[in-house]
Amino acid sequence: DVPTLLQEGKIKAGVCYEPCISTILNYGGVVITDSKELRGAIVDVYVAKKSHLDNNREAYIRVIKSIVEAGEYYNENTLESADIMKDKLGMNRQEVVDTFDKLEIPDLRDNETAFSRNSGYSSLYGLSRKAHNFLSETNGNNAKNIDFDLLINGSLVDEIVKNQQE
Repeated sequence: DVPTLLQEGKIKAGVCYEPCISTILNYGGVVITDSKELRGAIVDVYVAKKSHLDNNREAYIRVIKSIVEAGEYYNENTLESADIMKDKLGMNRQEVVDTFDKLEIPDLRDNETAFSRNSGYSSLYGLSRKAHNFLSETNGNNAKNIDFDLLINGSLVDEIVKNQQE
């Protein structure tokens, strides 16, 4: 629980969502940064056990492809998409548009960039390394070395991109 750990002085910073952010602000905490300030930053990540991924590769590819296609469809057909989603979300069309307007919905190229090995915030590798370096520095360099190539697997996105190019 980030608010409690901050109040008790057990951590110096944390990552959280509402309502935790409001709780922290109410007792004098500050927001260091949020995803609105990090255009192109990765804020959602899907994880799976490697063994499950290996045994169900095609299913994972279909799910990722569907998520990407849904995002691309929304980006290209915003009003029609809002009409499809509004009842399920309990909102009117404009509320859906306003809500999604605050988001950056990644397309396949964005996902390809996310799995690139660049050092910026738009890459899982870059973002992970920055977080690891921050934690190492704030914990007196006691953090273990991490092999991000073993931790991050972009092969599904690479396969989808390759299949589209063929």
